[in-house]
Amino acid sequence: MSDSNRLQACNCFSALHANYLCKNEKEARMETTMVRALIEQIRDIVEELQYVIDNGGNCVQWRHHGRLFFPAEGVEITLNPVERTLYHLFLSHPEGITADNLLLHWDELCQIYGKESCYDEKPRQLETMESLCSESKKVFYSTVSRIKQKVVKALGAWRAEAYFIKKGKDGVYKLKATLLPVDV
Repeated sequence: MSDSNRLQACNCFSALHANYLCKNEKEARMETTMVRALIEQIRDIVEELQYVIDNGGNCVQWRHHGRLFFPAEGVEITLNPVERTLYHLFLSHPEGITADNLLLHWDELCQIYGKESCYDEKPRQLETMESLCSESKKVFYSTVSRIKQKVVKALGAWRAEAYFIKKGKDGVYKLKATLLPVDV
């Protein structure tokens, strides 16, 4: 082989080798990017699990179409718009609320119900919230009871206690559960 042919072959080999290295570097970069994305997903999962652990496992998460998910239990239930509204309210107020003071949260209840309800008619929404906050508290008590029944049916009486709205000796209704901020 002549020197020029050898030089040409070396140059060709060098070009092929450089091309091969470029492809491997691109693949390596792609793999690195994929691994980084996977690590981020794992970190998010670990953060959610740590949040559940830190809060005693009493976390809930809203899912689509009014379903309430209990991550520590791996179970979900469906609540109607009034039940979701009340549950949302108590999730927002870990200090608790007395039945008589429910009316003090009127604006918040109306805002939550407006998002949860399928009714676009403001008068219908207001009528529903008025019945929930009425002096007799009949709708309030029955809604709390229905939520409890659904949670107990899904989880069993012992495990459900951490997830339903419960009246304390001081007359304050509280919810032990906390809301997980991330949708699954």
